[in-house]
Amino acid sequence: MFAGLPTTIVVAGGAEYTLDGMRVVKDRLAQDSGEDKCTYVEVPDASHDFFLMTWHEPERTQILQRLAGWVHQLTSRA
Repeated sequence: MFAGLPTTIVVAGGAEYTLDGMRVVKDRLAQDSGEDKCTYVEVPDASHDFFLMTWHEPERTQILQRLAGWVHQLTSRA
């Protein structure tokens, strides 16, 4: 189902209602595309889209920095 997708990052909050589904997506991405094409980050006690909420610190800043590093890594490969 996920074969051929570009390199992907999945960010999940440990307090998300959809956490189980996020883990399944991560597992299927890794299975279909390869472990090296899927990065998964799960932040304990974080809600859905926590990195959009300014009150969710320091996790918000940490994940935004991690996302920036991930993008930088992708662009430096090209």
